[in-house]
Amino acid sequence: MVVVFQAMNKGFVTESRGIRLLEAQIATGGLIDPRVSTRVPLTVAYRRGIFNEKMFAILTDPSDDTKVNTALVPFRCDGNQAKI
Repeated sequence: MVVVFQAMNKGFVTESRGIRLLEAQIATGGLIDPRVSTRVPLTVAYRRGIFNEKMFAILTDPSDDTKVNTALVPFRCDGNQAKI
């Protein structure tokens, strides 16, 4: 299994696409930690070494208005039906 950050480093995914994929993971429950096959918060993923300091800075940059705002995603999807 290759995590998004590893795919970016190996050139399988462009940095801009990788950032958007990571942001989507964050917005939908946290980053995937492949070692335990579960989602973890951004800070936990950073402490576990899933990505580096540069990527942490990018993902936590409050001046970047292209990020998915998790406050605007107040529902969870359950099959084909969104529950609010």
